[in-house]
Amino acid sequence: MALGLAGAHVPPDPTQTETPSSLDAEADEPIAALLPGPLAAEKPALPVTQEAENLELVGHTPLEFRGSNTNVALSGDHAYVGFRADGTHEKAGVLVVDVSDPSDPTVVDRIGQPHQAEHGLSSPELRVWPDAGLLFVMNLKCEAVAHGCYNTEGASPTPDIEIYDVSGDNAADPEHVTTYVPRAQPHEFHLWIDPADPQRALLYQSMQGGEADIVVADVSEVPDGGDVVEIADWEPEEPIPHWLHSLSVHPDGQRAYLAHWEGGFLVLDTSEVAAGVLDPEMGLVTPVENRADWSGPGAHSALKVPGRDVVWTTDESFGEYAKIPTIAGFERLTVGCPWTWARAIDVTDPADPEVLSSFKTAENTEAFCESAEGPLASNTTTFSSHTPLVTEHLAVNSWFAGGLVVVDTTDPTAPEQVGNFRPRPIPAVTQEYPPGTQGPYKVAMWSYPVVQDGLIYVVDARNGLYVLDYQGPHSEEIDELGFLQSNSNRGDADRLYGVTAS
Repeated sequence: MALGLAGAHVPPDPTQTETPSSLDAEADEPIAALLPGPLAAEKPALPVTQEAENLELVGHTPLEFRGSNTNVALSGDHAYVGFRADGTHEKAGVLVVDVSDPSDPTVVDRIGQPHQAEHGLSSPELRVWPDAGLLFVMNLKCEAVAHGCYNTEGASPTPDIEIYDVSGDNAADPEHVTTYVPRAQPHEFHLWIDPADPQRALLYQSMQGGEADIVVADVSEVPDGGDVVEIADWEPEEPIPHWLHSLSVHPDGQRAYLAHWEGGFLVLDTSEVAAGVLDPEMGLVTPVENRADWSGPGAHSALKVPGRDVVWTTDESFGEYAKIPTIAGFERLTVGCPWTWARAIDVTDPADPEVLSSFKTAENTEAFCESAEGPLASNTTTFSSHTPLVTEHLAVNSWFAGGLVVVDTTDPTAPEQVGNFRPRPIPAVTQEYPPGTQGPYKVAMWSYPVVQDGLIYVVDARNGLYVLDYQGPHSEEIDELGFLQSNSNRGDADRLYGVTAS
């Protein structure tokens, strides 16, 4: 069972009150006092104001002022938010948030030990399968520089996916059901619910090690007390640089879109898995030599745009802070200013995808890098793209210190910014976001945006959960949604992509 707030909640310091949500510049406060010792003394204070373009703040919770929050899983009146650091932190675990009133989201519980908040494990990925009443929480090994996992010497954690019952009254007090231990450590996963059989659900996992890049696990029997069964895997016949970061699966299950760090973008045939073939095989639609590739760390996320032969990709990179000390593999992401951004890719011929355009924010330009702020930002934070949500003409993107960025993709050769929200940071948190908020830029919009009942829910790793109302061009594409997220085909996904049960 989850830990009730009476046993887990630590009240914030009374001086840590939330700042106003208006755009009154006079309310801005210098934040040098929040910087670590020498940096606070040597660097100028940079005021951080709330900025809003076509995005109205509806509600916010600082999530116990703990910092290091990760993705949000949302189902009805409750949201579940993971933690990037581990059980060495007092406020570790998965927070349960009552969002029945979107203007007043309220933390009501925390899932802690024995299944969450273990030493050496963080919980970055969460999904809900509402028809089965199940919450999936992926727990991964973590370390100090990238995650803030300290004092874990002697800990030997096992990466796993913990599964909870969140049906009925358990929505506010999740009950543990079972533990699934994948054959190797995954990094992200996509929940695919079969449109022809809503009682069948699969987890497509991108793996960080082992013999396969992708492992598919069938979770269909879990609601009836059965086991998770791994039914398929895939490894490219030709090597692709570095490793697969994430994948998204088309709602019809026929194709997956691969975001490969340093390997760019490719399309994978997943039709045999969708069809329920025994011992299914997956194969590349895009030959390795034809992949859409570019300089920099490469693709972090890749999403097919509904109704169009376009895929939207985002990258991920960090500033120079992440190099101290260097982590094997992580040094590839320490790009610094101008960091990395998003791209529109033509998949009219999925065997030969082509990059149509790049989209950058103002901070992703040489002009910013050469400005007075550029060198400090390059060392202490990231203005990189991270995770998106797409509709037919919009891409809604978490952009770390850049906040939430909405892009009009009507012309995929010239995408245009039409919305932005950068929150005013809360005064202090228990754990800063290690690669992004150690310096004066105290915003780290991190999670996959999720839309429920026409409102956008998104998590800033440092500052908490935000509920936003988009009011710019093509706003009807957001307003009409009952539910949409990028890392599953729940809700309106089948309708948007023209998928019907067969």
